[in-house]
Amino acid sequence: MRLLCACMGVSFFCAASMASPPETGAGAAAPQALLKVGDPAPPISIQDWVTNSPVDLAAGKDKECYAIWFWQPGDLGSTQLTPRMTILHHRYADRGLKVVGVVTESETNTLEAVRKFVTDMGPKVGWTVAYDKAKETWMAWVVASLKPGDGPSLPKVFLVDRKGIIVWIGTPADPDFEDIIIDVVDDTHSIATWEKVVELWGVMGTFMNRREFDKAQAQLDEVLRVYPASSKAINAKVFVYTQQMRDWEALHTWAQNYLAAYAKDAHTMHRLAVALSRPAVQGELAQRDPVTACRAARIAYEAGKNTGLLGDVAPLYARSLKDLGAVKQAVDVLTDACNRIQGFERDQLTAELEYYKRCMAGQAELELPIAAILSKLTEAKPAEAKSVDAAPSPPAKPDGDGKGGEK
Repeated sequence: MRLLCACMGVSFFCAASMASPPETGAGAAAPQALLKVGDPAPPISIQDWVTNSPVDLAAGKDKECYAIWFWQPGDLGSTQLTPRMTILHHRYADRGLKVVGVVTESETNTLEAVRKFVTDMGPKVGWTVAYDKAKETWMAWVVASLKPGDGPSLPKVFLVDRKGIIVWIGTPADPDFEDIIIDVVDDTHSIATWEKVVELWGVMGTFMNRREFDKAQAQLDEVLRVYPASSKAINAKVFVYTQQMRDWEALHTWAQNYLAAYAKDAHTMHRLAVALSRPAVQGELAQRDPVTACRAARIAYEAGKNTGLLGDVAPLYARSLKDLGAVKQAVDVLTDACNRIQGFERDQLTAELEYYKRCMAGQAELELPIAAILSKLTEAKPAEAKSVDAAPSPPAKPDGDGKGGEK
């Protein structure tokens, strides 16, 4: 389990250590049919819309697509994913995407707890928050989608296309989640294609468990032939080359070929650049290839800087530039991105931009002799404050007339 999570690029904590969800409704009338990919999305029955306007899936048919995710305010995984869900909600809003976060009432999931979470998180919660007090939505979606023997786990997300069809069910921590969102927004997602990907991935997992890494790599090549932008498969290719086969030369050859094949696809190039930039899968410093990583990041940036991916490709390219010592260029890239992106996503980039500006200021200091640096530290040292614990000066002894002072 840990090996597969690592090669997918999934946080093991988020993937396998989720907070206890609400009850499945034992004793209640469970839905008769199993809800699965390809089925029409059931209605959303909500008693309290905590933020934004109510969402009506039927009214949005042919116009809007949805990410309906079930979460809990006390779940660390949900909290970690909250800012990213806000970015996706804002980034693709003008193309019809609506992110709806549903909390189902339980002993800990109270309406007051949800409202407090929203208040505490501030702008990090930009999507629609819905409170399912009657548990009707929980039963119709989460419980109905459970396979025999499965138990519910959160967070869980359902992607619904403009036709009102559920096209993907999983966790928003899955690296492929955002890949599929892009396809759904672009109206290019194919359920049949994704079923083939899942089938191939299952075979790859068998080879991984047997530690037959050559066969696993061949299977991953098949996954990427069917779906070139799969974050999960690209991460796995890099992971197997570096952490299992320890063949960095083969990785560099594969990465170069992939760059050449998909150089015009900003989405795919971004996924490749992310995988090549992750220290967790890159091995020791001596084996890492910052030049290829920067090359992929630059290609992704050039292809995606005029698209909705700007908020992803700009910081990635800036980090790869910084790795090569080009801090000034990194500042320029992020400054341009901050000038073109609005809202919460811009706030996130601005914080990163300020860090790079401090790095650039630090570079200028490297030109100074050490004596000048020490002098600056001395000048910046605050004046010593008088200790409040210091013993008071003894009073002057009185003179003959009882008054203090010198005689």
